[in-house]
Amino acid sequence: MSVEQKLYNEILENIKSNKDIYFSEIETIFERYKFDYKGNKVILDGENQSILIWGGWNKEAIDIILKIFNNPNVFCAPLNEIEILLQGIFLNYPLAKKRKYKYKELHWIPSKLFWSSKKCRS
Repeated sequence: MSVEQKLYNEILENIKSNKDIYFSEIETIFERYKFDYKGNKVILDGENQSILIWGGWNKEAIDIILKIFNNPNVFCAPLNEIEILLQGIFLNYPLAKKRKYKYKELHWIPSKLFWSSKKCRS
């Protein structure tokens, strides 16, 4: 089994058992596997390409997360203010105040991945 597959499995299991995961926690998993994840790629919101979900990763790391996004039980949700403060991680982008607003430059919505067994997607 490839390192990428092991990472995918561990991240997915972590989301499922803990009900959510922060992107900073995913980076910790990458580091534990000594996986080179740093780069200049970003994950954009699927509905609004001016909204950044996370960044600073390479293509291989992004591909793992995009594969996780394809799981019908995994969703992405914005963090609340307390979670943002507790995580203490900020990207060097302005914070988005409205998810639907089309910004002229990239804006960041601090987010996490969470597990839901409810049928939310068609």
